[in-house]
Amino acid sequence: MRIFDLAVFFVLTLGIVFWGWHTGRRTTSAADYTHASGRVPGVVVGLSIFASYCSSISYLGYVSASYAGNWNQFVFTLTIPIAGFFAARYFVPFYRRQNSISAYSYLQFRFGRWARVYASLCYLFTQICRMATILYLLALPLKIVFDADLSLIIILTGIATLGFTHRGGMRTVIWIEALQGLILIAGAFICLFVINNSLPGGFSQVIRTGWETGKFSLGSFGFSPAESTFWVCLLYGIFTNLNNFGVDQGYTQRYHAAPNLHEARVSAIFGSFLPLPVNLLLFLIGTAIYTYYYCFPFAMPEQLGDDSIFPHFLYSHMPTGLFGLMLTCIFCAGMSTIATSITSSATLVMEDFLLPRKRRKRQDLQFKQDFDHINSANLEEHYAILRHNEMVARVIDRDKIRMLRGSSVVITVLGVLMALAFQLFESRALDAWWRLASLFSGGVLGLFLLGMSTRAQRPQAIIATVAGVLTLVFIAFQTPLLDWLGLSPIFHNNLAIVLSTTVILLAGWLLSLRLGPSKHKGR
Repeated sequence: MRIFDLAVFFVLTLGIVFWGWHTGRRTTSAADYTHASGRVPGVVVGLSIFASYCSSISYLGYVSASYAGNWNQFVFTLTIPIAGFFAARYFVPFYRRQNSISAYSYLQFRFGRWARVYASLCYLFTQICRMATILYLLALPLKIVFDADLSLIIILTGIATLGFTHRGGMRTVIWIEALQGLILIAGAFICLFVINNSLPGGFSQVIRTGWETGKFSLGSFGFSPAESTFWVCLLYGIFTNLNNFGVDQGYTQRYHAAPNLHEARVSAIFGSFLPLPVNLLLFLIGTAIYTYYYCFPFAMPEQLGDDSIFPHFLYSHMPTGLFGLMLTCIFCAGMSTIATSITSSATLVMEDFLLPRKRRKRQDLQFKQDFDHINSANLEEHYAILRHNEMVARVIDRDKIRMLRGSSVVITVLGVLMALAFQLFESRALDAWWRLASLFSGGVLGLFLLGMSTRAQRPQAIIATVAGVLTLVFIAFQTPLLDWLGLSPIFHNNLAIVLSTTVILLAGWLLSLRLGPSKHKGR
């Protein structure tokens, strides 16, 4: 690798990591760690949402999808603003009214403890899979550049991201992601500009070749549920993005970081519209790389996977300095999302699992009730109560910080271990991630909608959730089962979240038709 490129990459990357670690010293409370104590401007929160959304799964996955296939998966991007609108209109005020930072505390209020634990476990499994996918994709370009062991790169990347996340939490993550988001946008524009200048016909040749070879196709408009048609991708995008912006802990946690409801709504809108032009650039980059090798087939690398095409092209064709910048963009894209997964998962572990157990064990950590009316007779006891409550608050906050930081380490280790195992996947990482995301969604969106829109109570919710899980299991294992029966698959894997959500909502609604008016109202 050119020395200047190497210097650009290490200076920018280490600078961002060090800045995050340095600013982490300002995180002095659990509120700082979980939601920055609600003091971040809405635009900055929205930029962090975008940076977290546009991970290396997007930065590398969308380019490889456009290069190897067509623009079918861009349909998924078209649904993101729809989800952002619904989030700003309904979900943001809903979560801002909650007393808990956990997105799934409502499910306990509505259906009982089991629903909260179930939703939290689904989220944690999803984030571990997401971290594994990102760590794997991040390691690919670094392996090409440094000719280093893929496993070693995965481990070091996990440690580097944990470095500033462990110390600063969401307070640091949001500001770091905002900076990384700006770098991502600049990198996408620069990359497309350089690729177009490498082609004899420039951008017009990309358009012409892409049109002639069907690269701009959004997929078949047929109605087969077993293929990745336009409609399948559209439904998958709507349900997945509603799940992200509506019930995903990493997003709902950010809504609390804004100072007021208006700023929180701005963050949801801004964070959902920004991926549209950026992902458009990424798909254009994939088509431009395809055009380049279409015009110069002798330059095509042999025995190189689709996920490695983009890093290889950058390494081979980017001018000095710009390759280091692009490598930094890819690395920043991954680090921002990993940091969010670590922080949000640690928050969920603390709120939904560790704190309830801690409260049962530490009965001595209880706030004392102060006097309704203070007078000279009880003034001394009033001050004693205040000192006791301040001591209890400090102990509880110290315990929370310890839980958050300990959980962040455990989550990172699990993500790294799964990333090491992820090397066994033979398909494109984006496809594998979409399958895993659908499977581990667990129909949680359906459970939320069931609680918010029907009279269903605990028994009906349990039955509906079991039906939704069975739907997920069937879709996940339909191929070997139907092959054994001599049949073709019925549903595409991306429909798992669509069908499970629909089954839970429909089954719960039908079972609740004979119930009286619900005693549960929105808080």
